[in-house]
Amino acid sequence: MITSFAALLDKVKLAPSKRVAVAGADSVTVIESLSEAQKQNLIEPVLVGKAGDIVRFADKCGRDISAMRIVDIDGDESAVSSAAVAEVVEDRADLLMKGSVSTEKLLKAVLDREHGLRTGRVLSHVAVVEIDTYHKLMLHTDGGINLHQNLATRKDILTNAVELARCLENNHPFVAGLALVEKENPKLPETLDMSELMVWAGGGPLGNLFIEGPIGMDMAYSRDAAYLKGITSRVAGQVDIFLHPNVSAANFVVKSLIQLADAQVAGIVVGARVPIVLLSRSDSTHIRMLSLALGALHDEKEIESRKHRPFFG
Repeated sequence: MITSFAALLDKVKLAPSKRVAVAGADSVTVIESLSEAQKQNLIEPVLVGKAGDIVRFADKCGRDISAMRIVDIDGDESAVSSAAVAEVVEDRADLLMKGSVSTEKLLKAVLDREHGLRTGRVLSHVAVVEIDTYHKLMLHTDGGINLHQNLATRKDILTNAVELARCLENNHPFVAGLALVEKENPKLPETLDMSELMVWAGGGPLGNLFIEGPIGMDMAYSRDAAYLKGITSRVAGQVDIFLHPNVSAANFVVKSLIQLADAQVAGIVVGARVPIVLLSRSDSTHIRMLSLALGALHDEKEIESRKHRPFFG
């Protein structure tokens, strides 16, 4: 099991580098992160946008992009987003990254029914977090895509997170369906959903995993918290996947860990045909590089998985 970003980077460096289509590469931060990732043999950038602007920003930050392919698109954000998605659809890129275009425009291109990257599953964001006070990588979801979550949406969010956990070579993840309290309460609808999810996932549709819910964040982090509450738990202090009750909770927790616990974080969107590196404008070059490595690992593991799936003709 991959339990640190150092191990993740080592794994990705040994695999063939992935072609990343970047929607809107006219940004200093984007070009810097791509350059660093390319130096470490993680990716091969495909820069989509106005060529003149891309070259100007590269000169501004002193980065050599001569080895990067540029797709010159003299259009608005919608045109740039569609062109980046087309690079993936037409097999000229392996994964997708949001550059300077808006999230709305990029996801609209991804979800286009004729030319997009739909799979039939909802998209969701998974933040992979490493902190000194926890013994393995944590997967927090969904902190960026689904503003409203019903039971069906939560099933897809959980499915996406389990898929990513398996890419991290975790074949038996521990899952916490997070809520304010550990008992069902109709005034807190997420407690009912987390209880339903535990029954559903426990039935085996996602393969081997341990799931409990509803469960409080304190118990998810600490077995001692469960003991003090008098609750017997198999996942307390061992959680891999933190399934949050709403997008705000997940977002707040991850950003707090970055600011207050000096967390290392990588984030990708899963549920599409390929992983999507979708970042905040405030994310550092390091976070962007780790996210690119995570996306590259996801793509490589998915290729390996397809090789071993039986063919039913």
